[in-house]
Formats: sequence, structure tokens, C-alpha cells
Amino acid sequence: VMRFEHGKDLRWFIKNTDYVPDEEFILSVFSMVLAGLKEVHKNSFLHLDIKPSNILLRASGVPLILDLGAAYKFPTSERHKVHTLTHGYSAPEQHEKSDLSLCSDLYAIAMTMRACITHKSPPSAVKRSKKDTLRPLKETHSRHYRKNLILAIDRASSLDQSERPQSVDEFVEI
Repeated sequence: VMRFEHGKDLRWFIKNTDYVPDEEFILSVFSMVLAGLKEVHKNSFLHLDIKPSNILLRASGVPLILDLGAAYKFPTSERHKVHTLTHGYSAPEQHEKSDLSLCSDLYAIAMTMRACITHKSPPSAVKRSKKDTLRPLKETHSRHYRKNLILAIDRASSLDQSERPQSVDEFVEI
């Protein structure tokens, strides 16, 4: 249970506005989301359900990560049993029930950022694993955003865990 917060989630923003967020908006919102995710990771948990509907933009403009119902103690010797999957946002390893890591949440962050920028839901990791039609943002949006921002999103969008940033700090440093 948490206190009631006024605002709209990012899903509402994506579906109900034509505003393509500028770099300042993306950086201001997601720098705070990443700081929150870093705290989750610091406390040895993975969120495992990051998506636009789980990021509330409060009336003050400060985002809030919602729904830790799928949170998973990390690392653990137990095999992960996925109960929550959101197609387009869940990392491939969640679908495959293989080893999860911090970069599993970073995949979801990247897909959420991509949805904000493109106003389109990303394809599921399952579909991408069969035939990856997801074009890198460096090909489609590089003139609207800084190279390092686009590169961070594209790297974290990789189907291969080893190619993704391995921590929030690494994601931010790109």
C-alpha cells in the first residue's frame, strides 16, 4: 500500500498525445527513473515489470516507478519463475526463463524510452528472436537526440544480454 499520487502514467502520455518528447524531457524523466531503479538494484532486487504504465508522471513532474509485484530477489540460487511478462517490454531471458540480471531491467527501460520516442509499442522479444525487425534508433532518430542517448537505448535493446549495459551506471555512462 502506498499513498495516492496524482498524475498520468507514460502509457497515457504515449496514447493520448502527439507530443514527441524532446531530449530534455527524456533525460529529465528517465534520469530519475534510472536513479530509482538503481536503488531497487542496490537492495538486491530486479523490478521485472518496467513499462510505460508502471511509470507515473506525478503532477510535480517527478516520475514514480510503480508495481513492484513482480520484483525478484537477486541474485539467488533459486530458478526464476516468471509470473509477469509484458510483450514488448520484458527481456528475452524472462520469456525463456533463463538467467536474469540487472540488464534485464535495463532492456525494459530501453523499450520504454523507445516507446516514448516513437509512440509505438515495441515488438515482443519472442518475435524479435525469430525475426528482428526493430530498427536501431540511430537509423531513425539520430538527428533529434544526442548520439550517446540513442546509443545507450540501442545497446540496452539488444536481445543478447552480454551486449547490453550491465548496470544503471554503465547505461548512464554511455
